[in-house]
Amino acid sequence: MSVQTPQNYSGYQSDILAALSATGIRQLAPGGKARAFCDIFANELAGLESRQFANIAQSLLPFATDTSLDLIGEIFGVPRLAQATAGVDISDQNFEWYVRNGTFGSINSGQDIGIPAGVQIYTAAQNGPVYLATAVTCPAAASVQYFSATSLYSGAAGNAPAGIFALHNFTNYTESAYGSLLVTNNYGIVICLRNSRGWICGAAAECSAGG
Repeated sequence: MSVQTPQNYSGYQSDILAALSATGIRQLAPGGKARAFCDIFANELAGLESRQFANIAQSLLPFATDTSLDLIGEIFGVPRLAQATAGVDISDQNFEWYVRNGTFGSINSGQDIGIPAGVQIYTAAQNGPVYLATAVTCPAAASVQYFSATSLYSGAAGNAPAGIFALHNFTNYTESAYGSLLVTNNYGIVICLRNSRGWICGAAAECSAGG
């Protein structure tokens, strides 16, 4: 079964010219009054039909967007999912501060390293994801410390593959000039939303969250 599409300007113009010719009018060349009427009318009809098709499409779930999608959701009692922001908990053991050699004390004059909330964790890509670390203390005797973090941006902008984070803006430790305090994420991060049917993850979650 073929899908019906709106008739375009050329189609209407051809039909109108044929109809005028059938009445006995022969002065249909560009520049004449009859041709001007034909072209204007064909343009208006094509625009009208295009808008009608667009309006009909907005009433169908596969093609509805924005407020039309919200209206369909209200009719069926299914509200739009709220925009979500990706986050990683310390218990996931995903984000970690670490040192390549020795301990945290080795790069901070033998002292613990206290990292405040809001330190930015980012990637080498200019437009890559950015996460905000929660406050945590890296014990002087340890070499790895996990921490929680939340994406600075909502939606799929917080999605990230494993090992992509390697930079941060924390400098309040003795050997900061050498970049001795390192950071990474051990696992990939994908935004997930939960509804009555379970978890929605990845592109589907972003579609539901952002519309």
